[in-house]
Amino acid sequence: IWFANITSIVSIIPITGRNGYIFIFWFINPTFCIYFLIKLFTIIVKQFSAFLAQPAEKPKAGLVILQEIFGVNTHIQEVTDLFSKKGYLAIAPSLFDRIEKNVQLSYDEKGVSKGRKLKDLCNDKALIDIEASVSLVSSAGKVGVIGYCWGGSLAWRVS
Repeated sequence: IWFANITSIVSIIPITGRNGYIFIFWFINPTFCIYFLIKLFTIIVKQFSAFLAQPAEKPKAGLVILQEIFGVNTHIQEVTDLFSKKGYLAIAPSLFDRIEKNVQLSYDEKGVSKGRKLKDLCNDKALIDIEASVSLVSSAGKVGVIGYCWGGSLAWRVS
């Protein structure tokens, strides 16, 4: 399905993969950077979103960026975008989506408290979502996983 307007072209593409199903929603902004908002479905049929940034040229590798306890917020999206500008097909899965969708917490006491609670609820199943994300960016070749805060410990567990 294709949509177009003055500032963007959007496509919705369903893909069946080894670890589940992926629906990709993509757009090109006026500066011709390509960004993806995707919905991934794991084999256990759990849906989660992810922020995906594709480099302008052929990717040199895939990279999964794992969030802090604050969710896939502006900071994690900027980090993902930075790695795509360095040539990586980069994805930041929303690991809290199993409990609460679109979590973006502030860097204050309230955000830390809620983030810790969500982390405790999602910690065991996060590896399934990370595996689905690795599967998606493996189309670029080798895949690396890096994480910040809670994501750092997840990156160690998935290695």
